[in-house]
Amino acid sequence: MPTSTRRPSFDPTQPAPFAFRGLIYSTCARRTGAAELNKAIVLNPNFRHPIPISGTVYNKLQQYDKAVAAYDKAIERDPHSLGSLSGRGFSYLSLGPSGRSAQTE
Repeated sequence: MPTSTRRPSFDPTQPAPFAFRGLIYSTCARRTGAAELNKAIVLNPNFRHPIPISGTVYNKLQQYDKAVAAYDKAIERDPHSLGSLSGRGFSYLSLGPSGRSAQTE
């Protein structure tokens, strides 16, 4: 099977490519994963997938206050999302009794 050296292109006005690239970056805990997911949210605030994924990215980056905010938005849209509810719970546990990230103290 021949291999292609051509780079795939995508429509920069659509949120899905940014959301999926953010998901891929998040598996590597790269800071750019959150930026890609935020681009997807800005392009289409009703596109639901990047919001809870951004919470996961912020948890991996130990930015728990940002993770809680992302999960809160996701839960507003889908109050029965077990992934968002458990992710927010993890963020709160990680924040500890002070309710603030160690990075902000």
